[in-house]
Amino acid sequence: PGGVGRQLLQKPTPAPAQHPPVRYPLTGEPRILFWAQNFSVVQGSKWVDLTSQTFGAEASVDVSGSSWSSNDSRLVLKYANVLGSPLTATFHMTSRWFPVSGRDWFQLNRLELATPSARPTVFNASQVTAPSNYSWHCAHLSSLPGFGAGLRGHGPSPSWGVLLQDVQVPAGTPGFSPGSGRGSGREGLGGVLAGACLDEPFPPP
Repeated sequence: PGGVGRQLLQKPTPAPAQHPPVRYPLTGEPRILFWAQNFSVVQGSKWVDLTSQTFGAEASVDVSGSSWSSNDSRLVLKYANVLGSPLTATFHMTSRWFPVSGRDWFQLNRLELATPSARPTVFNASQVTAPSNYSWHCAHLSSLPGFGAGLRGHGPSPSWGVLLQDVQVPAGTPGFSPGSGRGSGREGLGGVLAGACLDEPFPPP
């Protein structure tokens, strides 16, 4: 009985903290939105977790270099100091009309990581695509084989690696709620997302 009592008094495990997405522009109607539970980069054997610098009230990332148009957008994330040097992560996105489906589709064409003293590391991300009124949601988007890969490096061995966990990438449509989709919250998607990537409608405003 004593053991049962102690178990009942234990605090429940808290759910992972939810942070707001990165948005561009910072005020007014958002045109680009990006969210991930974890955003990390690696150079050699040195990992850097950029999550707290990217999302939430304490975020220090600079998005002022971003741009948006109806068919070509860039989300530019500038970090002042990553492993002793400024780092810029640029998400290149396009939107195209497909007559067969009768709708616009957005695509994350590539992701670039650049420092002032070296050539950019470029990853092809063309499989990240969904109707423009949907968001693309995946358990992992990474350049590392141990995490499902998905990002393919251009040229010789890339100097950087990328890991995005529980990532959601919509572009150009307001009304985004991280972790939401198909009328359900994050809890409803948790089991589905293990190894799966989904096109998810934006929740109603």
